[in-house]
Amino acid sequence: MSTTYPDKVYTMTDWYDGPREGVADYQGKPHHYRCQTGYEPYDEPSRYRLTPLDEEAFQLEMEDWAIWLRYCTACQEGRATAEMHPALPEDRPRHKELKPLIQAKLASLSTLSVLATAQFSRGSETVTWTLLPEAPQ
Repeated sequence: MSTTYPDKVYTMTDWYDGPREGVADYQGKPHHYRCQTGYEPYDEPSRYRLTPLDEEAFQLEMEDWAIWLRYCTACQEGRATAEMHPALPEDRPRHKELKPLIQAKLASLSTLSVLATAQFSRGSETVTWTLLPEAPQ
């Protein structure tokens, strides 16, 4: 099943020749997306695992994204260096706290995940998902 309208992309926490991981809506609700294919170019579209986020997981993801955006802004303004990546010194302790919290939430919600292909818009502000059948276990 394909979404008939573009869904909002909230974050892009990994990018390599296109979005690989982050948070976006699927059917109007926040989901964590993670690319399931390698980095090599394929003829087939990339597959993404979509994991629904509850409100707490969504807020944790957005808090970590805000830390990243502050770091990016500081880099653009010449106030941060690559050695500080991925967080400013004042944000680093909270960033380190958030990672395991987010991973634990994703693990607890993983049984609800689905596979889909994605068509990200230019600038990756929106995405249209096409649901894929799950492979037999």
